[in-house]
Amino acid sequence: MTACAFISNMSDKIEEPSFNLLKNYKQFEIREYEESIHARTKIIKKGWQTLSGKDNSDSFRRIASYIFGKNSQHKNIAMTAPVQISQSKDKQIMTFTMPSKYDISDLPKPNDEAVEIIVNPKITVAVLSFSGLARSRKINKLITKLQNMLEAEKIIYTENTTLALYDNPATTLPFKRRNEIWIQLDK
Repeated sequence: MTACAFISNMSDKIEEPSFNLLKNYKQFEIREYEESIHARTKIIKKGWQTLSGKDNSDSFRRIASYIFGKNSQHKNIAMTAPVQISQSKDKQIMTFTMPSKYDISDLPKPNDEAVEIIVNPKITVAVLSFSGLARSRKINKLITKLQNMLEAEKIIYTENTTLALYDNPATTLPFKRRNEIWIQLDK
């Protein structure tokens, strides 16, 4: 079973993290996300991959198992969107945002020691939306495009980049998929 099979109907019923739109440019926007709680795990292999890549599939299964009851309380936790794959110079991490109704003290401990629950601080990101398949070559081109647009606007950014995948790749036609590149801005 692929990682994609774990995602049920990622539709409007799925909670997404709220954000403040700080500025809307012609091809991208600047958003501020409030502090949130994340379940995350490291991805072993470097380079951008879709959820179908083996390392990402394994990472997805680890976190999905946590939210589907393989935790200290055998508690199911609702799926949220997007699934986030973040990359910085030295590591790559897959993250699910926990539903906003939870405080970190409400969440069960993961049974898998490779999954950790963390409080993610408030962040400001530049966001470039795109549809279709999220393949490595395309992602790299879009990151460069967003970086070039940020430089043209004299916006200072960090090396922290995230691929945000909102739709189930097993059931959503590629042209209907909602994906985003997030680049964290420097304070």
